[in-house]
Amino acid sequence: MMAATETTRGGRYILPSLRLMSSDLVIDEIDDFTGSDLIAIGRLIHLAGMLGRKVMISSATIPPDLAEGYFNAYKKGWQLYCLSRDVENKIGCAWIDEFKTKVTTINSQQSDVALMAYQLHHNEFINKRSLLQNQ
Repeated sequence: MMAATETTRGGRYILPSLRLMSSDLVIDEIDDFTGSDLIAIGRLIHLAGMLGRKVMISSATIPPDLAEGYFNAYKKGWQLYCLSRDVENKIGCAWIDEFKTKVTTINSQQSDVALMAYQLHHNEFINKRSLLQNQ
């Protein structure tokens, strides 16, 4: 799938791009990747947003800054998709663990407001999770 973001000569990006156009993206254990892999994953998430696809990141230990960065990458891609298709500019977000699931919709039209809304919901979920573990 990474080849979808590497548009070099030879057309090796065509099949991964076609696959991403028709599939949602699930990335498992994202915290196992390092360095340039994380940058490439960010480009892939942005491209998935531009194509109107859903992205799910599955990890028990993703750092908050990384999650926020990938939300921003997806949000920027989704905004481009919405502008080109006249689609409502809202992003569905879900936080899931073995105790609770939190699902919310974030209006991504205003970047700063969307980021603050994401941070608020993320921190709320993490704080509840921390309280459950301490009991």
